[in-house]
Amino acid sequence: LDLRWHRTALRYLDEAQSRAPRDQELAYLRGLALFGSRQYEEALRAFGAAVGIDPDKGEPFSSASRDTNERTFRRYGEAYLGAAKTLEKLGRLQPAEEALEVCLPFNSSTLEPLIMLARIRAERGNEKGAAEARTLARKTWRELPGFMRRRQFGLWLRSFF
Repeated sequence: LDLRWHRTALRYLDEAQSRAPRDQELAYLRGLALFGSRQYEEALRAFGAAVGIDPDKGEPFSSASRDTNERTFRRYGEAYLGAAKTLEKLGRLQPAEEALEVCLPFNSSTLEPLIMLARIRAERGNEKGAAEARTLARKTWRELPGFMRRRQFGLWLRSFF
């Protein structure tokens, strides 16, 4: 996946998932591979499976309780971030915003969900909410250690626009 060979990775991830169908880590990685290969509906299902949500029962992020999820899965916030990216690509901005709001408490040291939240809120016409998200991104950036600031400098610049 790091080499951006999404289709090749997907073949191996499908094989691994056939051996362990309830593995949340595999579902998350499969979601990344599907997103990278532009299969957004299937990626959304995979991210939903990673956080323990069944997309067949309705809109996956509107009524999901994050407290009932098994907490052994360590990439919980990243799976919601991936789902938010997927929902944004599908043009479903309200569920994307809800997914980002669930993601934020788990990804407190990265600016990406905050910048995405500001962009989605601005697209939905909520300029006040977008400004709040950008302000929070700048505040978060000031609290990060130097090595993380250097990595996220581009995201910090986006917080001004």
